[in-house]
Amino acid sequence: MDYKGSAAKLAQYRQQIAELRAKMREARAVIEPQEVEDYELSSAAGGKRLSELFGKHDTLFVVHNMGRSCAHCTMWADRPSERSRRFRRRFAGFRR
Repeated sequence: MDYKGSAAKLAQYRQQIAELRAKMREARAVIEPQEVEDYELSSAAGGKRLSELFGKHDTLFVVHNMGRSCAHCTMWADRPSERSRRFRRRFAGFRR
């Protein structure tokens, strides 16, 4: 296939990907938050409920760090975004 034909085919694929991403955003937008059980955690120092670990915060933000090979994972450790003030207000334990 020549360059023009290949470029056109790639443009079609990019458009299909954009449409699928839009559908994925729509599907995520209607997902209702899932209630998390208030587990009791225990250690040699005693027990605590999950809800006691986060103070006034009601949102848990989890970063699954896959290591150096994933730029998105290491971004959170290496270069927290300028939005970190907003994250600190909303999420317990978020540190720069």
